Amino acid sequence: MSAKRTAEIRARLEAATDEGPWRVAEDWPDQCSNETIVASGDYAVAGCTLNEADADLIAHAPDDIAHLLEEADRLRAALGEIKALRGDPDMAGAAMQAVGIAIAALGEPTL
Repeated sequence: MSAKRTAEIRARLEAATDEGPWRVAEDWPDQCSNETIVASGDYAVAGCTLNEADADLIAHAPDDIAHLLEEADRLRAALGEIKALRGDPDMAGAAMQAVGIAIAALGEPTL
């Protein structure tokens, strides 16, 4: 994902979300009868649905998106460290450093 795309997503997240947290609320007064709604504080942030799984996804979206953006930033920083090693005259040493950075960023590989 490009830095531009990440910035666009982050801007939409910051512009759209309330203080939160968003939550799934059932039987919302004067809104949904026997349906589920996503709410924040005392107001609805998403419409009525009979599918609680959809409401749960929507309610968790702000936190999930923020977490994914943080992860993208962390991995982009690790990639930057690896790219910085390309100019190292000791390519074997640089390759080992790159592997170390990748493992630190992604975790130990499982086979």
